[in-house]
Amino acid sequence: MSVDEGELSVDELLKSAAINSKDQPLAWNKTIAIANAKMGLENNNLIRRTHELTEEQIKASNRANELTEKLLLSNEQASRDNEKNAELMNNATLQLAKSTKSLNWATWVLVGFTGVQAVIAIAQLYVSMHPSK
Repeated sequence: MSVDEGELSVDELLKSAAINSKDQPLAWNKTIAIANAKMGLENNNLIRRTHELTEEQIKASNRANELTEKLLLSNEQASRDNEKNAELMNNATLQLAKSTKSLNWATWVLVGFTGVQAVIAIAQLYVSMHPSK
């Protein structure tokens, strides 16, 4: 084989070894050794890339966990805020109900007072139309 054996792919090396297997046993052994070395390098590269991807996945998973934790804390704070707001709204509603009750009572007092004034006005009108003799 030529000096270019290092540049051949594993498949090309195996085809070359098949061609040289009967005629040139030394060339066959050399070609198989180069193919094995290339497969070892490819295997090492695959293992390295697998580790890189695993590290990236771990980083992505950790970031997702951090974001999930922040979201959970945010949701818990929103829940506390909502509970506080609901309590404040309930208190405001109760205060409004008390104010409405007081306003209702004051309205009836005013109606009574107006009624008394109307009776007095009618009485004065009656007296003015029927002077005493």
